[in-house]
Amino acid sequence: MLTCRSRLLKRSRNRLLLLRRARYIWCTFIILVMVSVIFYLCVTRIYLVPQLDINKLCAFNLQNFSSLTDVNYKEPARYSIVSIIISPSAYPHPFLESKSIYADLHNYQLQIYYHQLDYSRNIFWNKVLTVARITKQLNSSITWIWLLDYDTLIFNFAISLEDIIEKEAAESTDILYTTDSNGLNGGSILIRNSRWIQEFLLPRWYNTNNESIPRIGKWCEQGSLDHLINTDPEIKRHAVNIDIRKMNSYGGRVDGTSARFREGDFLVHFPGNGFKYWMNGYARIWSEMMGKEGCDLRNRWFGW
Repeated sequence: MLTCRSRLLKRSRNRLLLLRRARYIWCTFIILVMVSVIFYLCVTRIYLVPQLDINKLCAFNLQNFSSLTDVNYKEPARYSIVSIIISPSAYPHPFLESKSIYADLHNYQLQIYYHQLDYSRNIFWNKVLTVARITKQLNSSITWIWLLDYDTLIFNFAISLEDIIEKEAAESTDILYTTDSNGLNGGSILIRNSRWIQEFLLPRWYNTNNESIPRIGKWCEQGSLDHLINTDPEIKRHAVNIDIRKMNSYGGRVDGTSARFREGDFLVHFPGNGFKYWMNGYARIWSEMMGKEGCDLRNRWFGW
């Protein structure tokens, strides 16, 4: 009897120990999850907020205030902004609003593509097809096309595409682009609406899609254009690589400081997954800039 009773007691004790261990493991797991959530919220909401001076951001937008309020909307648009988006809900609203406001202030055409034009390829090949569509339009007033990735946020509305082209493009220039440590970056490219683009570049650009070519398999149309500029002397002669901060500054931590966004820069771009964590912080700064007392850009420009 004593032996049986002692065995039962021993078993019950073992069960209690197992239950306590299970509770301990479960509680530890819950605590770790909570700590991870808190850490993520702190990182995305607090830590990954850029240190920018909103007063300076406002000043750059107000320095050419009269030029932004004297736009002749009776004239046809001469510049077309083209942007492609896969998941709109993944981006804060200012990413669309900044492009819409910028196009309206300068009387530019704005085209946002939510669908694919060729389902046999990655959606980013749409860029080539949209350029082809514009260049084929008869009697089009569009002189330049700005291929602008959706993950960009325009901060300095006083900078016009005319300013960039006048300073950076020669008569023979048909492509303005920027590069980083990976080569050409396709997030912000200016392309002239010319016969050379339509008849020479576009067929080669779209048909250079062999994934065995370095960078094309990963970077699609961006890798294709990079390959063509670096291997075809005729295309290289028509392309100009400009300072990245002129139209493609990067947000967040950047190796070195040459590409990092600063007050006065045209826009901020988040080209890779590591940069995407900064988007909410920059969007918040942008919203503060637009509504800041003494700045209040929306009311100044549109009388809202």
